[in-house]
Amino acid sequence: RRRHSFPTRRSSDLNVRVLEMEGLGPSKLVGMILADHGAQVTLIGNAIGGTESIQTPETNNMDRGKKSIMLNLKAEAHKTVFEKLLKQTDIILDSYLPTAMAKLGYP
Repeated sequence: RRRHSFPTRRSSDLNVRVLEMEGLGPSKLVGMILADHGAQVTLIGNAIGGTESIQTPETNNMDRGKKSIMLNLKAEAHKTVFEKLLKQTDIILDSYLPTAMAKLGYP
């Protein structure tokens, strides 16, 4: 029986910085594909209540090739970090409701 392996492609041609907001929906898949093609993807996890919801790449294959950080976007200190990341980002992926980011003060 033959096994197929699909190596992760890293292409230096894609010079894009992506900020992926952790959530449900297609953003995880899009972030994974962009990371596979050489984009610098940073996964923002929800740190409300001190729970750590980001899984490691060893347990969640869709997080491979991504950096990750836990932020509580309701805390001022974390908002400062998030805004710094926003200034360095070319693409933002989020699967929240359309009003979620607006409620946090980001149109």
